[in-house]
Amino acid sequence: MQIAQIIVGPLATNSYLVWEEDRAEALLIDPGAEPETILETIATTQARVVGIVCTHGHPDHTGALRSVLSAIPVPVYIHPADSPMLRRTWPEFFVTETPVGPGTEVREVTDEEQIRFGDHSLRVLHTPGHTPGGLCLTAEEVVFSGDTLFAGGVGRTDLPGGNEAQLNESLRRLLSDLSPITLVYPGHGASTVLTQEMTTNPWLVELLK
Repeated sequence: MQIAQIIVGPLATNSYLVWEEDRAEALLIDPGAEPETILETIATTQARVVGIVCTHGHPDHTGALRSVLSAIPVPVYIHPADSPMLRRTWPEFFVTETPVGPGTEVREVTDEEQIRFGDHSLRVLHTPGHTPGGLCLTAEEVVFSGDTLFAGGVGRTDLPGGNEAQLNESLRRLLSDLSPITLVYPGHGASTVLTQEMTTNPWLVELLK
């Protein structure tokens, strides 16, 4: 499994292209901004995107969705609790267009479902807390953690739909479900290793006491 990190937008959102070498089918995760940059990366890898996955519905993770879909009309995967965010505007963030149009195929995915691309798949973990429908995606000791877990931090819970108790439960689930050597690719910031976060991330250290 190959991974390309694409840092986009004013909040430096991590968009990821994940593809397989042999059949070159790919998934795009969190197209947050700068659709031209994202499409250039896809063209460079020559991967064939067969789906777009949103770890949650905030506009810094979906802002380029409509433009990318106009070039690559594929299904969009999101948890049902965050699916309505794809059909609304965000005037508070100066976003006046909905992330998806009326013809977009939105596939709602829930906990433990598999999103397949070629011979590979990403397993869906429902990890609410930052948003009600927050997702992490895992395979082969890799996790795309969205805004649930960062290097040295965790997702904020003071936005509408945030819930600190739910986030703590989601973090406990990651600690119990994932191998300590899992590589963590977060929605913002540098990648990390779960075992390092278990010893240095103050939120995880507190949960492990």
